[in-house]
Amino acid sequence: MVRSHEDNTSIAHAILDADGVLFEGTTGVNGLFVSIGTACLAELDVDITHEELAAEMEMDPGKSPREVMLGFLKNSPELIQEAIRRHRQLSITDIPRGIKPIDGAAETLGALHEDGVTLSINSAADRDVLDIVIPQIGMDMRWFGDRMFTADNTPGGHNKPEPYAINELVRRTKIPKESTFMVGDSTSDAAAAHYADVEPVVVLTGNLTLEELDRREDLSVRYIIPSVTLLGSVIYQHLTQIERQADIQKKILTATAAQ
Repeated sequence: MVRSHEDNTSIAHAILDADGVLFEGTTGVNGLFVSIGTACLAELDVDITHEELAAEMEMDPGKSPREVMLGFLKNSPELIQEAIRRHRQLSITDIPRGIKPIDGAAETLGALHEDGVTLSINSAADRDVLDIVIPQIGMDMRWFGDRMFTADNTPGGHNKPEPYAINELVRRTKIPKESTFMVGDSTSDAAAAHYADVEPVVVLTGNLTLEELDRREDLSVRYIIPSVTLLGSVIYQHLTQIERQADIQKKILTATAAQ
């Protein structure tokens, strides 16, 4: 484990998306979100197809699934509060039934937590849903503490790829950006990391493929791993490189001063 020289504590911070990183849906989590939104609108007699809602989510990745759903009610503002209530209730009942954990994810995060790596969440799911799902997949909510940004506690318009949540988590933890990682499964996750100037780590257990990544060289993704189970190796490799660079710079400065 790489630790700081000053106080012998870890200086690593892993910010994790939830769906596609910690768990996956039996029909794809994005499919679940679309199905829930479509069902919610149908209950309110709003005729939107699964395909229309999915296309709108794809067009505006910076909005949470619930925000996209509410966009179809802009001409019916009297329905918004009821839509929020029904969406939350459907999410609480349907998402936990439709997901399964990524193999080895709980064990990996538990080990990182024990090593002193700070863990945070930055997800488009509601907090109520994660309060159910995270323990269900064998993880301890205490690992994340108060460091959970979700659809219902992130200010409107500031969901990924906006860097708001990452920057706020960096501020709370006071861990340097050079030692902070945003772990996700989508271009929105990688873009948010890029805009926040932290290290993106892409897992291939969710929405993003290697072909799509090849088309997004602008995101500067250096670390692509099959699943979150290899996150520890990425963190230790990256922090070791930082220490080596610091040592080299120190030697150069020492040599320059001696001349």
